Parts: sequence; C-alpha cells; structure tokens
Amino acid sequence: MSVFPTYPKTATAKRDYTIDWGAAYPGNAIASVAWSVPAGLTTVATSFTPSAASIRLAGGTLDQIYLVRCTVTLADGQIDRQSFQIAIVPRMTVLSTVKDPAALIACAINADALFGEPISSYAWSASGCAISGSTTAATVRVTAGVAGTTAYATCHLTSVGGQEDDRTIELSIQDC
Repeated sequence: MSVFPTYPKTATAKRDYTIDWGAAYPGNAIASVAWSVPAGLTTVATSFTPSAASIRLAGGTLDQIYLVRCTVTLADGQIDRQSFQIAIVPRMTVLSTVKDPAALIACAINADALFGEPISSYAWSASGCAISGSTTAATVRVTAGVAGTTAYATCHLTSVGGQEDDRTIELSIQDC
C-alpha cells in the first residue's frame, strides 16, 4: 500500500504545489512534465524548472480526496512519477478563541506572504457573527454572536502571483 503526502485545501483556494526532483536527479534536468489531475479539481497553470515541477489547482468537492500525479521525463530519457493527495476541507482554521456576545474583538490574519508570495488583497466574511467596518484589511473587528454557538471569521487571501487561500478564525461564543 502506498502512502502519499496529503495537503488540505478549501474548495475556493487556488494553490500551487511543487515537486522538487533535484535531489533525486542532481544534474539531470527536467525535459518535460505531464500532470494527471482527477475530475473535480481544475488545473489553473503548470510550470517547471530544470529541477522542479509546479501545478496550481482550484476547485474540489468538500470531504473528497484527490490523487494528483506528476510524470517527468529527464534530459537523459529517464521517466519518473510522484503523487500526492489533495483533501478538500471546510475551512483552514488558524486560531480558535473565545468571544463574549457583547464584545467587539479584533481578528487578524498574520500573513505577510501566501506560499512565498506577498499578499495583494484580503476579503473577510463572517458566519454566526458580524464584521464591523472594512472587510479588506489584514485585521477586522468582529461583533455579535449567540452564546453557546460557534462563529467563524474567514479571510480569503490573494497573493500577487494569483494564488488564493482561505484562513478561518473560529470563535466560541460564550458569556464571559
């Protein structure tokens, strides 16, 4: 039974995945790359350097796991393949905290870069609470919520290179 690395991704994310072939084949450059992407995921872009192959993937169905394969042909004619899995998750929770229903708290995404690329935009949304003021900054103010419930403040990040991902702050609403 093969075990493949598994990477979580939300359905709305557009993420780059890179396989580094340089260590396995030092001095033997990649001549061509072929990706096998299952239905449900969308290939946005592909690229390769002499030592690495990259793919940007979008889409997916919640709770599904997709097997992605990369086949390279090297300059000397050798062919090799590596695979990884993409697991579609409902959210990428980066912080869990407690919030009083009457409190106004600041929620911040501490991200200077998204997968190595500077952030170009932030777009916040809320579920079970409300955002007060701007929704397009790294930090927002969250209000409201019903005691005994869980609320979510989610930030959709876009990098200067076009990658997109979501980061969620989970708020346990409790009378404090």
